[in-house]
Amino acid sequence: RIAEMQIALRDKNMIVFHTEVAEHLKGQGIARKLLDEMVAYAREKQLKVVPLCAYVRAQFERHKETYNDIWN
Repeated sequence: RIAEMQIALRDKNMIVFHTEVAEHLKGQGIARKLLDEMVAYAREKQLKVVPLCAYVRAQFERHKETYNDIWN
C-alpha cells in the first residue's frame, strides 16, 4: 500500500478518519494529492467534510478560506 485515506459517508457528511502515506514516500506531496481528490469529490457531491484526521484538520485550519465551503 502506498497511501490511504479512511473515510465514511453519512447522509451529506464525509467523515475523514485517517490519512497515511508509506514511510519511504513521505514528503512527496502524496497526502496533499489525496486531500485534493477528497475535496474535489466532496464539492462535486455537495458533501460537508468532518475532519477527524489530524492531517486534514490541520490543512483545513491553515487554509480556512479554501475549505470553508465544505468544512462541517
